Amino acid sequence: MDGVFHNGYTPIMQRLILVLLYVGLGTLVVNAQTPLQQIGLVIVGADGQPRTFCLAISQSQPTGYDLLVASGLEINASIGPMGAAVCTVDHEGCFYPAESCFCKCVGGRCSYWAYYFRNEAGDWVYSPIGASTHQPQHGDVEMWIWRTPNNEDVPLPELTWDVICKDGPINTRPATAAEHSASVPIWGYLIFIAAALAAIGGVIWRRQHSDTLDSSS
Repeated sequence: MDGVFHNGYTPIMQRLILVLLYVGLGTLVVNAQTPLQQIGLVIVGADGQPRTFCLAISQSQPTGYDLLVASGLEINASIGPMGAAVCTVDHEGCFYPAESCFCKCVGGRCSYWAYYFRNEAGDWVYSPIGASTHQPQHGDVEMWIWRTPNNEDVPLPELTWDVICKDGPINTRPATAAEHSASVPIWGYLIFIAAALAAIGGVIWRRQHSDTLDSSS
């Protein structure tokens, strides 16, 4: 039959199979080579009591917002061209979009979720950029604190990565902000590839079977 190789595959089918195998193997290789990063996270609410999280992140370049989402706490944020503005952490803060993300900043007095990270010297630094822009690395520590006029002078907690992550990560699977949207795990891609190859095989079998019937008639 014209356009069909001796193995029953047309050139288009051969290219499709190669593409499917390339995508599938590429997905596996990328995930296998991405190192698991452990990053410390501190959350300080209005009660002033710090909560710590040692989180495993599989992304090569996670953001501070990815880390916050990975904590498993309920996060409400206003996503705009400049990134994510965190409005609520674990039901505390301003409930966007029903109200402004900075609803408690009125008349010169402001209460909001302030974002900090430890620098190379181990000091807390108020982040000059948003959490969706800052990229923590393995061994770093980040903090979100509900800042109010009443706690501006309160010393920040002396919590280091060694203390927070001494028992390993609390999450048993890597998590990122992508979990807030529909995501497909690796096995999903493998099932898709297997189904596509099976469909192609079915087409080839039907063609060969049809040819056999035509030649015998």
